[in-house]
Amino acid sequence: STVLVMMALSLIKTKWRRKYGWWFFTSTNLLAFHTIPAAWGMNKKPLQYLFTFTCVWCIVSAFFGYKTLKNYDKDPVKAEKHLLIEYSLITLGAYGAGFAEFTGIGAKVKYRLAEGVWKHYGDAPDPKFGHSVYDILPEKVGMTIFFAWM
Repeated sequence: STVLVMMALSLIKTKWRRKYGWWFFTSTNLLAFHTIPAAWGMNKKPLQYLFTFTCVWCIVSAFFGYKTLKNYDKDPVKAEKHLLIEYSLITLGAYGAGFAEFTGIGAKVKYRLAEGVWKHYGDAPDPKFGHSVYDILPEKVGMTIFFAWM
């Protein structure tokens, strides 16, 4: 959502594209790099390739964005056009990932509304992803890190 909010703000005030560009592209890279393992580990091959490609697409767009920011003063008009394209490509990728995530969440909410309870998946960790650093750390530590990051 950070990437989407920053894009929306850059449409309101285009000067913010340059001013906050470094933060936008850095947030994009953090989002994309941390999503690659989950994207590559998906069980359905078409989605695996699509989401991994989207992560790489966002990373490449962000690195072009860094280059545009570095060379901004050489041709500001051209740089603004490039920043708009880079912001747009990244936003499209983030939106697609968010939409896909929403469909998974929507299915769980639909089950809850139909059955009156949340679907129980058992207490065993996920065989593919259930042994990450997030599973090892107590929830209290994870929430502290999250709020410190915010």
